[in-house]
Amino acid sequence: MERILVYLGSDHVIQHPSFGVRENILKMTTDREVAISQACEQDAAGVINTYYLDLDSLSVKAPEQQVLNGFDGYDVVIPQEESACYISICSEAALNSLVFTNASFVCQ
Repeated sequence: MERILVYLGSDHVIQHPSFGVRENILKMTTDREVAISQACEQDAAGVINTYYLDLDSLSVKAPEQQVLNGFDGYDVVIPQEESACYISICSEAALNSLVFTNASFVCQ
């Protein structure tokens, strides 16, 4: 089973992430430090929500360059560049494959 660890920085605990209003992509990160920056963006303190994402049952796209749209048919988009730390959750199936592991309170 191929699983990756992903993070979502926020101002509160999010056990079950969802798409925002009029959005069909959720950006998450594989870099904990980036999640800390996201979590503390508005305030001095925030929450890092941690999940496992099971990729086995999902269609994964690894574009060679930045793709702005055209994610139709893919559940997850993972950039190939080593420096890229964001992944895009593009379907309800991918959202449902996220397994919440914990929430950590952080401050900068």
